[in-house]
Amino acid sequence: MKEHTKQVLENPELLREKLKIFLQTDYAVGSYARACEKFYQDGEFAYRATWSWGAFFFGFLFYVFRCRIGIGYFTLLFSSVVGAIVVNGTNNIVAASLICFAYSVWSIWLWVYAKFSVCSHFVDCLEQARESEVDCVLEKEGGYSFLLVFLYLFLGILFQGFYMAIIN
Repeated sequence: MKEHTKQVLENPELLREKLKIFLQTDYAVGSYARACEKFYQDGEFAYRATWSWGAFFFGFLFYVFRCRIGIGYFTLLFSSVVGAIVVNGTNNIVAASLICFAYSVWSIWLWVYAKFSVCSHFVDCLEQARESEVDCVLEKEGGYSFLLVFLYLFLGILFQGFYMAIIN
């Protein structure tokens, strides 16, 4: 881990300042700062379960909103397939139960992984930036996107419609 990354993670005021640039908002800085402090212990940044109400209420849209596109896209596809299977019905109750169980486990994982996903992306941005360019990289790579949320909702409805048309 680079020295300037350690300095940011070890200094609560500097951490909040850099997170504010990265998140491009004031309202969530405290929550993510506490999460980053929890993940960074003994000089190492590692996963520890944390709760995210945003991910709980909005699921994959939380990840899309926070520009974590890969997880958001995979969850969109997974949710659409599970939704289409459940809506279309299946004659095998065991298969339907296993699908619903897998979806439940996936959802819980999304809820407890959300803050780590954002914080690890923040640390990755700190690591890839030169010390003189940290703020520019954080501003470019961070933030949020309402446009992507609407795009993903549209794509989800479209994908589900195509899937339902194919299986019927």
